[in-house]
Amino acid sequence: MTVAARRIDPDVWSKEQFLAWAATRAGERSYEFDGIRPVAMAPATLGHNEIARNIREKDPWRSGILA
Repeated sequence: MTVAARRIDPDVWSKEQFLAWAATRAGERSYEFDGIRPVAMAPATLGHNEIARNIREKDPWRSGILA
């Protein structure tokens, strides 16, 4: 089995560095922090947005019923 080599990056980001950097990217592509560096996230699909909306509308914690 062949395994791709991963380049060793000496510049590992901290959570604080990522959050500061992400704050400058508002309105652009979304990123998540993998514990090492920012990773671009795929855009949400219409199906994903529908599921998220249903969760927000039906979740008693998010709707304030149980808050």
